[in-house]
Amino acid sequence: MNTKTIAVTVFYMVLQGYHAIIYPSDYACTLCEDPTQVTFNFIVVGGGSAGATVAARLSEIPEWNVLLLEAGGDPPESTENPLLWNHNLRTKYDWTFFSEQNPLFFKGMEDERCIISRGLMLSGSSSINAMIYLRGTVEDFRQWKNKYGCYGWDYEDVLPYFKKSEDFVDLSRLDPEVHSVGGMLTVTPLTTFDPAYTVIAEAEQSIHLIEVNDFNRKAPVIGYGNFDSTTRNGRRCSTLKAFLMPVLHGYHAIIYPSDYACTLCEDPTQVTFNFIVVGGGSAGATVAARLSEIPEWNVLLLEAGGDPPESTENPLLWNYNLRTKYDWTFFSEQNPLFFKGMEDERCIISRGLVLGGSSTINGMIYLRGTVEDFRQWKYKYGCYGWDYEDVLPYFKKSEDFVDLSRLDPEVHSVGGMLTVTPLTTFDPAYTVITEAEQSIHLIRVSDYNSKEPVIGYSDSDSTTRNGRRCSTLKAFLMPVSNRSNLYVAKNTIVTKIIIVDGVAVGVEFKCSSGEIKSVFCTNEVVLCAGPIKSPQLLMLSGIGPREHLNEHDIHVINDLPVGLNLQDHMSLPALVFTDRKCRPIEDIKKESSDLLKKEMSLFLKNTPTLGLSKLMTFYKSNDDLVYPDLQIIKFRVPFNATNSLPNKINLFTNRFGYSKEVTNVYDELNLLSDIIVMAPIILQPLSTGRIKLKSVNPLDDPSIILDYLTHEEEIETLLKGIEFIVKLSKTKHFIDAGLVLEELKLPNCADYVWDTRDYWICVIQNLAAPFYHVVGSCRMGSKHDPCSVVDTKLRVKGIIGLRLIDSSIMPKIVSVNTNAAAIMIGEKGSDIIKECYGKL
Repeated sequence: MNTKTIAVTVFYMVLQGYHAIIYPSDYACTLCEDPTQVTFNFIVVGGGSAGATVAARLSEIPEWNVLLLEAGGDPPESTENPLLWNHNLRTKYDWTFFSEQNPLFFKGMEDERCIISRGLMLSGSSSINAMIYLRGTVEDFRQWKNKYGCYGWDYEDVLPYFKKSEDFVDLSRLDPEVHSVGGMLTVTPLTTFDPAYTVIAEAEQSIHLIEVNDFNRKAPVIGYGNFDSTTRNGRRCSTLKAFLMPVLHGYHAIIYPSDYACTLCEDPTQVTFNFIVVGGGSAGATVAARLSEIPEWNVLLLEAGGDPPESTENPLLWNYNLRTKYDWTFFSEQNPLFFKGMEDERCIISRGLVLGGSSTINGMIYLRGTVEDFRQWKYKYGCYGWDYEDVLPYFKKSEDFVDLSRLDPEVHSVGGMLTVTPLTTFDPAYTVITEAEQSIHLIRVSDYNSKEPVIGYSDSDSTTRNGRRCSTLKAFLMPVSNRSNLYVAKNTIVTKIIIVDGVAVGVEFKCSSGEIKSVFCTNEVVLCAGPIKSPQLLMLSGIGPREHLNEHDIHVINDLPVGLNLQDHMSLPALVFTDRKCRPIEDIKKESSDLLKKEMSLFLKNTPTLGLSKLMTFYKSNDDLVYPDLQIIKFRVPFNATNSLPNKINLFTNRFGYSKEVTNVYDELNLLSDIIVMAPIILQPLSTGRIKLKSVNPLDDPSIILDYLTHEEEIETLLKGIEFIVKLSKTKHFIDAGLVLEELKLPNCADYVWDTRDYWICVIQNLAAPFYHVVGSCRMGSKHDPCSVVDTKLRVKGIIGLRLIDSSIMPKIVSVNTNAAAIMIGEKGSDIIKECYGKL
């Protein structure tokens, strides 16, 4: 029996080839282990149309523990589309009962027996029926009372309960005596284009039948009319969706349908694994999906996080997930020169603690890297096999490029697992900025991922699908979730790699009980934990700088420069524009609210938007350069919205780690109007940082040392970026639009005159922040390169059976956003493994 119990709240998505809605917690495993663990007040047997409703309503009483036992599981995708409702009959989601034979009837049936379909899944028949919403007549319930003695069940007795459930959508037909709004079950009129509809309706009129406005009215109904249905936004509204899902708090967007964690903790030896993949992020999810393409390989994916929340789906709300339980929320050490405007003078470094990793919480920008980036990997860092022409097939392998009008088949492809879509916006500043950039001789670029050097402005492509985020969980793991050789353990923290005589044979991991257990593999451990956790795990396992490991009394297995070469793109989100067009504050508020509503409406239309952030500029600080060394990003903050995030953290603290003294300055400007922030970002950093251990406790965060901006050239490049934005602010287009570049009156920079070199250097020292693109802490290089941790086959040097496949292997950061390159590393790394074992 599949047992689900009410505990937490979930978002439903219709995704190809897997479940439409997945109830996020399954108590079956725990119940079978120990049925006495919880004292239940009520046991509800059957989670169908009535049972799901009963369980949800009983659990409204906080002191009642309610156990719901359901024989089926979660409904499939096909249940969502009303037109496909009969696709689910006589499947594993249908009990498929048959009647006995009858001497007089059913002669045309198979074996003269009637089929009786009943839902075998959560929400029962409400998940496989035709969704027609008809209640019954007054006379039906009157008979219940008067003929069958069911007092308390007359029409007037049951009507309040029909209304209690109901959210009646068609307000033009709302009779408040019969219908209600705001209930949990959405009731919607149906639509059709069928030409026979008119033919039949007119024929029925011709024989004196009348059109009925509402089949659920009190008066007897004789005639024809349109049915209402239990649907919501064009999709089925079962009792699972209506009653069970909403009784959870903060529900999930996508839920990987199986979790091996419980079984793994019970008996790690139950399955012989060929590969253990540590980390289910941008690269790790890709690697696990690709390795499991080989049917004879058992692949175990261990992910420290769980399923993503609903808020990750809406691109415009991407920063809602920072500094939540879905973010590792690392902090750097203090720096003697920089980060003076941060809380405690420490930088925040957000990394995804969730299936899909940072691809689940990032800004979804799809930029790959330039030809020169990968040429340097090959010729400067000795990474042969990683030149542009070597990696391009792996970018293309993943990609499903949606905008066919811009499809260059030499660079892009369709049909891959990762959907890449252009962004849309209604933001009026988009036109202002593009026209201003044109006026200073920047050109519009068609594709930032073209082979040629790109200098100019353009719209970004994004990892989105149908207006929603397309993380590596959605792109790679969900479509293969039914593979019998892929095992995914959620909320499972790996604490150490087990190395015996120079061979990686397995890992230690922490169970939810707190117990540390071990699991082994026959082929390889593949480390994909990301640029912060991967070096930490290596060092805890005895692989790292000898001197540093000795400081922590860790037995040194191999002396390698683990944790060094940490890189990021430094940004300066300190050029803030307000709208100073003269008009009443109420007009400013309305304009802001209207624009936000229009942008948010795109989500309902399955159109992706990041607002003004869709517009990106790449710029050269020096005319002698061939490739850009500056990226200018833009984003809008609606009027008085700096303190409106669900986690109650100021937006600029949430995103950049700024202190209260700094955010007060942004808050004041945001009370004048919306603010538009333009931030220059260094694309070719020269400085690096380092990851070190704080302790030997794997649950402690590592020490993150950011020695960034230590080269004078980096400061000069940022100053050139500031100069470019100041120049834009003085164009006729900005002036006519009323966009004014405001002085940030930072307490730490009060001694400097605004818009002078000294002022901007002070601002850099206070507000320059890394831009979520941390890479490089376990650098790839040739086997003779003493500065590298892995070779060009991504094998950790000196260790057999251990590979590292994530963005930490980048010898030099790509000069764009890094997520696409991390996925490419996962794709190429998977093929390297397959080739090694003769499976390519």
